[in-house]
Amino acid sequence: IADKDRREQERQEALDEENKRKAEETARLRALQEKAADKQAEVDALRAKRAQEDYEREHRKREQLEVDKKRSMLKDIMGSREDSKKMKERVQAEAAQQEKQQFVRILGVQKAAEDAESAKEDASLRRRIAHNEDIRRQITDNEELRQRNRQEFLEEGAKIRYGKTLEVKRLESIKQRKLAELQRAGVPEKYLAELQNKKMG
Repeated sequence: IADKDRREQERQEALDEENKRKAEETARLRALQEKAADKQAEVDALRAKRAQEDYEREHRKREQLEVDKKRSMLKDIMGSREDSKKMKERVQAEAAQQEKQQFVRILGVQKAAEDAESAKEDASLRRRIAHNEDIRRQITDNEELRQRNRQEFLEEGAKIRYGKTLEVKRLESIKQRKLAELQRAGVPEKYLAELQNKKMG
């Protein structure tokens, strides 16, 4: 029994070690996945930032060309004070409209960047929550497995003890029957004492 207990303990320890190794490997793989996802998010954010900078740079260039064109036009019509005044007002109105449109575009870019950052944080939080849930589930599964193995071990021990009890009773019955036979055969009691005191099992 002691040898069986030792083997059962070794088997349980090996099982626990294997479960621990699997849990550590799962955690390692998830960490690598999260790191890769975060790296990709950083690459996407950098790419979007560079694209926006290129767009704004090209837009400023076009705006500057437009402003230069209008300045040239304004210079050409300065010969007429009235026409010059009207043109100036129109150019100023258009410039104000362009500034307003640019301001709206900038607000849109900022809002998009904030939304992207918020989405990234939400995704990271969901990954952490899912990871923690996986760890808790693994712990629960391992504990349930340990409890089942322990119960099976206890049940097996009870079966062994019960079988041993039956064997002792069987041997005791044989001993008593043998004593009775010897007594009937007239064997003196002093010769039967050793058999009488012999412990079965």
